Amino acid sequence: MKNLCVIFLFVPLIGFGQTKEEINEYIINMSSEFNKNCPVEIDKYVTLLSTMGNSNMFMYNLQVSPNYFVDYEMTESSWLELETQQKKNTFCSDPSMKGFRDDLKLNVIWKYRDLSGRVIGNIKLNYLDCKE
Repeated sequence: MKNLCVIFLFVPLIGFGQTKEEINEYIINMSSEFNKNCPVEIDKYVTLLSTMGNSNMFMYNLQVSPNYFVDYEMTESSWLELETQQKKNTFCSDPSMKGFRDDLKLNVIWKYRDLSGRVIGNIKLNYLDCKE
C-alpha cells in the first residue's frame, strides 16, 4: 500500500505555568498561520484543506480523491483501518509529535472527506493511545 504523506506541525514546548487561555490562543494562532498555506497537496490523492485547533484538540481537514481507492483496489473502510494504524504508529513514535502528544496532551484528529465533502472517516488520537 502506498504510504500516504502525513503532515505534522512541530509544537515547541510551551513553558510550564501557561494558562489554558494562553495555550488556546497559541494553538489557534498556529492553526491560523498554517491555514495561510492551505490548501496543500500532500500527494496526488490527498489534499490538506485546513486545520483547526484549541487547547483541547488539533484537527487536520483533508480531502481524499476517489482515485486512491480505485488505483489501490481498496474500500474506504479498509483504507481507514490501515490509515488509523499508520497514524497511530507515527503519532506515538515521531518526535515531532511530542508537543501535541506529551506536552499539551491534545486530541489530534484527521478528518477525511471525499471530493463532494462527504466524510469518509475520522482518526482521533491522544497520548493515552500510546500507552497501550
